[in-house]
Amino acid sequence: MLGGIDMDSGITDVVGSKDLDYQKIEELGRDILDSDEFQRIVGQRHHIFSTVGYHSVHVAQKMLIFARIFGFDEEDAVRGSLWHDVGIFDRDSFEGSMDTAHSHPIRSLMEAEKSGTVDSTQADMIANHMWPVTRERPKTMEGLMITIADKWCAVTEFLHMHDDRIDDVLGTADRDDREMIDEVD
Repeated sequence: MLGGIDMDSGITDVVGSKDLDYQKIEELGRDILDSDEFQRIVGQRHHIFSTVGYHSVHVAQKMLIFARIFGFDEEDAVRGSLWHDVGIFDRDSFEGSMDTAHSHPIRSLMEAEKSGTVDSTQADMIANHMWPVTRERPKTMEGLMITIADKWCAVTEFLHMHDDRIDDVLGTADRDDREMIDEVD
């Protein structure tokens, strides 16, 4: 047993179904996805071939896998992931990539706290997801795991590995966001 998962039951029980994960993200995070704070970042370019909105849903899906493996709360995993980059709504306000790395987690937490729904686990995930680039280490397992999920997703997004189902979660399947990103190719 690992975190509540019977490892003899097979990898698909641990990894799960992406379709079910995306449904779970919509169920647990619809208020965040529809919030003004999140809507500001949906189309903001991120990791060259992606957007902040896409990346946030992508991280939430990977965090659901970690929640199944380590037995932590799926709601915290989804909600902390969706909020983690909402502070990147005005990239021009940062003074380079290091300022972005250090400042956006603080700004993301401030934006998320406006909702009045952020608990201490989610706050740790949001504030410390840039570790080890930033000095403050995560205090929770969820906070540590989002640092891994965030980097895992950034790499796959940089490699232009796109999952159209995320566009459906964001409601951007019929918008021009994908065309904007494809113009970079």
